[in-house]
Amino acid sequence: MTLEKGDYTGCAVLLYDGNGEYIKRCEVSHFNKRTYQLQLKSGIPPVLTVDDICSLLILTEPSPMEYKGRVLIEKSERVFVLFRGKEKESRRIGRYKVNFTAQITALIRDGEVYDLHTAIEVKVINISRNGIRLRAAVNALRENDKINLKVLIDGIEKQLTAVVVNQTDKGSEASEYGCGLIGG
Repeated sequence: MTLEKGDYTGCAVLLYDGNGEYIKRCEVSHFNKRTYQLQLKSGIPPVLTVDDICSLLILTEPSPMEYKGRVLIEKSERVFVLFRGKEKESRRIGRYKVNFTAQITALIRDGEVYDLHTAIEVKVINISRNGIRLRAAVNALRENDKINLKVLIDGIEKQLTAVVVNQTDKGSEASEYGCGLIGG
């Protein structure tokens, strides 16, 4: 899906309460760039009431956008008004726990994309505005590997490009790979 810059209509969004607990995945039905009001296809979840503040991770390509938002009433409908806060340094950007699978579809070396004959299935552990943490087989990746990653969220396919910045072994069969997302 090709979006106009700053238009989140049609994007998947992950909602988290004020304590960082996951609420649900939704889809943006309308976004007003002038007022920063955002409406969800399924409406604001009932667990959120007027004036509640929560975190929203809008899954845009090539990297997600992170916002805080307040629930308000606009023309008898509950909407989010997004805060336009400043960008934060990467270590202070919130990480959001998720639990879905993705596929590594290609490796990138010296600017050349090498499609994999068989995609590598990975589990996405968490995601932030500029990074993603993956769980995969031991030695599936190594530091400085650049990869193309395909994720499917609410039936919408997203293509991400990332570079592996660290690796942690989690037993003899799995490792976790911290990856920085690379802009298109």
